[in-house]
Amino acid sequence: MSASLSSNRNWKVLWTSGLLGNLGANVSIFALPLYVFHVTGSIRVSGITSTLGLICGLLVQVFAGAIVDRRQLGHFLVVLSLLRSVIWVAALGAAWLWDDLWWLLLIAYVIGTGSQSAINAASSAAVRQIVPPDLRSKAIAQNQVRSAAARLIAPPIGASLFIAHPLLPFIAEAVCFSLAAIVAGWLDREAVHRILAPTKATRFLQTVAEGYRYAWSSTFIRAVIVFGLFGNFAIAVVYQSTTLILVDRGSDPFLVSGVGVSIGATTLVFSAAASWLSSRLRRRPLIVMSVSTFSLGAVGLGFIDASPVVAIVGCILVATSVPGLTAYIGGRLSASAPPEMMGRVMAATGLSSGLLAPLAPMFASSVAVPFTPWITVGATVVLFVVGCGFLFFAKPPSHDVGDGNVAE
Repeated sequence: MSASLSSNRNWKVLWTSGLLGNLGANVSIFALPLYVFHVTGSIRVSGITSTLGLICGLLVQVFAGAIVDRRQLGHFLVVLSLLRSVIWVAALGAAWLWDDLWWLLLIAYVIGTGSQSAINAASSAAVRQIVPPDLRSKAIAQNQVRSAAARLIAPPIGASLFIAHPLLPFIAEAVCFSLAAIVAGWLDREAVHRILAPTKATRFLQTVAEGYRYAWSSTFIRAVIVFGLFGNFAIAVVYQSTTLILVDRGSDPFLVSGVGVSIGATTLVFSAAASWLSSRLRRRPLIVMSVSTFSLGAVGLGFIDASPVVAIVGCILVATSVPGLTAYIGGRLSASAPPEMMGRVMAATGLSSGLLAPLAPMFASSVAVPFTPWITVGATVVLFVVGCGFLFFAKPPSHDVGDGNVAE
C-alpha cells in the first residue's frame, strides 16, 4: 500500500494550484454575462459570449492533448497559468483606461476558456506521474471535490465583487492564476518528468490523430468516451429541463435557484465520499448502482408539474449517481496509456464529456418544455444506460500501460 495523499507533496502542490485556477475561472464564468449585459444592455450578446467561450474550449480540447504531450508538465502548467493571468491583466488595463475597449475582456475570456482545456489535460496527465496507482481513484475524487467547491462558492464571490466594481471579478481571476502559476512552480520537475511525444519527426496533426486512434483502439478508453458522450449529455438534459420547465411554469425564482444550489451541494458531498465508494464496490455493482440512482432521479422530472420539489429531489439523486463512477473511471483511465500518450487520452475523454453539452439546453427547450416531461425521462434513461453499458462490458487494464506497475 502506498503512502497517503496527504504525505505526497507534489500532489498537494498540484491540487492547490488547480483549486486556485478553478476558483478564478468560475468567478469569471459567472461574472462575464453580467458584465456584458452591464455594458451592452443586450441579453443576446451576453448569451453569445458564453457560447463562444464554450465552443472555443471544445475546439482547443481537440488539440490540447497533443500540445500537452509535447511539453514537460511542470513547466507547461506554470507557463500556461501565467500566460492566462497576463492576458487578463492586459485586457483589464485597456478596458479600465478606455471604455470602448471592453470587448478585449471577451477575447481574454475566450482565450482563457481554451487554455483551461489544456490546463485540465496537463493536470490529469500529471496525476499518473505523481500519484501511486492504488491512490489514483482517491486523487480523482479529491479533484472532483475541488471542482465542486469552486463552482459552489464562485457565484457569491463573483456577485459580491461585481457589485463593488464590474471589473473586480476579472481582476480576481488574474490574481488566482498568478498564484496558481507560483504554486505550480513548486512541483518537483523530476517527479513529473516523462517521455514526450515526438516533436520533430512527427507533424503536429499526426500527433493529434495518433492520440485519437490510440484512444479508440482501447476497449476501456472507447467505453469511457461513449459514456462521456451519452451519460453526461443525459445528466445535463435532466438539469436543464428541470430549470427551464420551472421557469416556463412561472415558478418562484428562489425555487429555480434551488436546482443549481442543490446540485452543487450534493456533488460536493458525494465527491468527498467518492473514493470510499469506488474502493468498496467492484466495477459492475458500481455501474448498476449509478444506473439505478440516475433512473430514479430522472423519474422525478416526470412529476415536475405535480410537485416541483420532487423534480429537484430527482436532480439531487442524479447528482449522487456520478461521483463514485467518475472516481473509478479516472483511477483506471490513468493506467490505460503510456505517459507520453496521457495528455491526448485525457483530452479525448474530456472532449467527449463536453461535446454534446451545448445541445442540452436546446433539447430541454424544444422537447422537455413544450411536451410531456416523460419523453425526456425515457430518452435520458436510455442514453445513460447505453453509456454505462459500454463501461459494464469493457474491462479496464490491471497494470499501468507502458511501465508495468500494478494498478490494483
